[in-house]
Amino acid sequence: MRTMVKRTGGNDRLTVFGPAAAHMPRVQTTLQVLLVEDSASDADIVATCLADALAGDGPRFSVRRVDRLAEASRVLSDVGADVVLLDLSLPDGEGLDSLAAILAVAPDVPVVVVTGLADDAVALQAVRAGAQDYLVKGRDDDRAIRRAIRYAVERQHLMLVARRAVRARDEVLAIVSHDLRNPLGTLTMCIEALLDPYPLPPDRARHLLEIGRRSTASMGRLIEDLLDVSRLDAARLQIHPERVTAAAVVSTLATMHGPAAGARGVTLASHAARGLPWIHADHDRLLQALGNLVGNAIKFTPAGGHVTVRAEPADDASAGVRFTVADTGQGIDAAKLPYVFDRFSQARDARRGGAGLGLAIARGLVEAQGGLIWAESRAEGGARVSFTLPSALRHRG
Repeated sequence: MRTMVKRTGGNDRLTVFGPAAAHMPRVQTTLQVLLVEDSASDADIVATCLADALAGDGPRFSVRRVDRLAEASRVLSDVGADVVLLDLSLPDGEGLDSLAAILAVAPDVPVVVVTGLADDAVALQAVRAGAQDYLVKGRDDDRAIRRAIRYAVERQHLMLVARRAVRARDEVLAIVSHDLRNPLGTLTMCIEALLDPYPLPPDRARHLLEIGRRSTASMGRLIEDLLDVSRLDAARLQIHPERVTAAAVVSTLATMHGPAAGARGVTLASHAARGLPWIHADHDRLLQALGNLVGNAIKFTPAGGHVTVRAEPADDASAGVRFTVADTGQGIDAAKLPYVFDRFSQARDARRGGAGLGLAIARGLVEAQGGLIWAESRAEGGARVSFTLPSALRHRG
C-alpha cells in the first residue's frame, strides 16, 4: 500500500491519502511533557535528564512543571500535553486517586507514574489502572526516563488504534445487519404474499417477484463488497492485467451508468483524450473501481447536476493515464476529506446512509494495479476523485 500527498493548484485543498492516513500518530520534533511533582529537587533532576536529550537522537522535550494535582488538571483541560509524568505522592492527591483524576481529565494522554523506592507495588497497580509506565525515583537514569516517555506515547497511540478498531468492528456489525435486514424483510414479505392461498393477479405476482429480485441483488452486492474487502485485506484479490484502452473503458462506463444518472435527473458525460497510451490493468476491476466512483458521484449529486468522467495523460508521463470523476454535488467537508477512502466512513454520517464500502474498494483495486488515488473538494463546488494507472509500456515482457 502507498501513502500519497497530492497538492493541487488554485483554491483546491491539500489531500493526504493512504491506508493509515487517518490513524498515523502526530509527527513532531518536541514532546510536551507535563511534570506533576511537588519536590523542586526531583523536578530539577527530571528536567536535566530531558534537557540532555537535545544533543542526541529522538524527540526533544518541553517540560512544564506543576506541583499540585488541581493545577495539572487545569493545564490538561486548557492547554493539553503529549505525556504526563505524575508523582503519586502530592499535597492534594495520593496514589491511584491521583492517577484516576488525571485520566478523568485527559483519558487519551499517556501517563508515566513516578514513585519512591518503596512503592513498586503501587506503581504496578497504577499500570493496571491505566498508566502506560512507571519510574522509580533514584533508580532510573536519563535514558530510562526518555525511553519511558517515548514508549508511553507509542503504547498509548497503539491502544487508541486498538480502540478504534473495536469501534469499527461494532460499526461493521451494525451496518451490515441493517443493510441486510431491510432487503431481507422486503423479500420475506414478497414471498409471504406469493404464498397466500388466494392466487394473485399475474401482473401483481410479477411485480412482487421483481421487488424480490431487486432485494436479493442488493444483498448480493453488499456481500460481494464485503468479500472484496476481505480479499484486499488478505492480498487474495485476483487481478488479471492486460493491455486496455482507456477510451473504451470510459465509453462502457457511461453506457452502464447512464440510466441510473438519468433516473436521478443527473447528466453523465464522458471524455477520453486523444492519443492515450495503452494501460496495464484488469479490465473488469478497472470498470468496478470507476463504477464505484461514478455511482457515488451520482448518488450525492442533486437533480440538474452533472457528473463527468475523464481519461487524460497523467501529469507525470511515466504514471500512464489519469482517470477523474468530478461532480457538482455538495462536495466533501475539509475535516472529512482525509477519511473518504476509509471503509464505512459514509455510514458514520447517518444523513448519507449506505455501507460506505465503494470508495474503500476503489482504493484497493487501484492500488492493487499499481496506481495512486486521491480526492479533492473543488473550489467551484462538488467533489473530484482521481487515480492513475501505469501504461502498458512499463510492463513489456
